[in-house]
Amino acid sequence: MSNGHNDWNVSYVYIVWLENLLNSHSNIRNVTRTNDIYFKVERINQNDTITILCLNEYSMGVTMVQRAISGFSPLNIIYVGGNWNNYTSEAYEYCSENSMGICNSTGILRMLWKYKLSE
Repeated sequence: MSNGHNDWNVSYVYIVWLENLLNSHSNIRNVTRTNDIYFKVERINQNDTITILCLNEYSMGVTMVQRAISGFSPLNIIYVGGNWNNYTSEAYEYCSENSMGICNSTGILRMLWKYKLSE
């Protein structure tokens, strides 16, 4: 799938990296990418479907989290990008309070196994 357009300036190389990781993960049954940076992921062990937004944000704050939520719904996990990218403690707290995950490439594998949908 070629790179479409996204308002987050996420380049194709970052999108493909995440897409390849998701498609090769042992807990993933199926991956669908829409809106260029939005993934629907069917997990095997949890027998559920979660959504992941692929970004490339050096420092993700609450305002950007709120923008992500308003543009992509439902949203379960915000992936901020490579190990050099991160999020503020306020963004982490906001996501936790809203039953969402936020991570960089260090945490995405753990999220794919451990993230739980709210009941």
